[in-house]
Amino acid sequence: CKALLEGGPLVTWDMEKDLGLTGHYTYALTNHIYQNYNLIINEARIKNHRYYLNFAKKYIQLKDGKFKQEGSPEVYLKVKLVDYVITDLDGNMTDDAVLVLASSPMGSGVFYELTTIISDTEDDFIRQGQNILLGDRIKINAMSVKEGQINLEMTVHQPTDPSCCPTKIVTKRFAFSNGNLTEVK
Repeated sequence: CKALLEGGPLVTWDMEKDLGLTGHYTYALTNHIYQNYNLIINEARIKNHRYYLNFAKKYIQLKDGKFKQEGSPEVYLKVKLVDYVITDLDGNMTDDAVLVLASSPMGSGVFYELTTIISDTEDDFIRQGQNILLGDRIKINAMSVKEGQINLEMTVHQPTDPSCCPTKIVTKRFAFSNGNLTEVK
């Protein structure tokens, strides 16, 4: 039986009836299923987490997958969660996430970043990995994670494409190791 129950399950036995034992015995139960609820990464956590953006050089707090700071051109910023995959990136048997965020300052640019959030069981903390800038006004067609490798199918600009309309389909691969993302050539 595998289950995550808030407060844990109550396990009892009638020693004589259930186990056929009489006399005085003690028993021990080891819980191999425990997970710290503060470390659970799910859709709600991803859509409402605080992220650092390399492009904007600041932290933002998503709410329902979005962020908007209005004001003068120097401070205006709109951010949205584009895509994500929940998976165990670091092999510690807890869920982590790979995600793409799109940042729009005042103007026509939309800057895409790939990042991770990792459930760190040693420190009981969810931390963000580094970001990789993917490009301006690209399109994310698909994202998947297989055998620890992150695969992004994107439409990017060819030299002759206008800024609005990329046409070249590419697949970029990234590896995750020790909290870092690196592009696999």
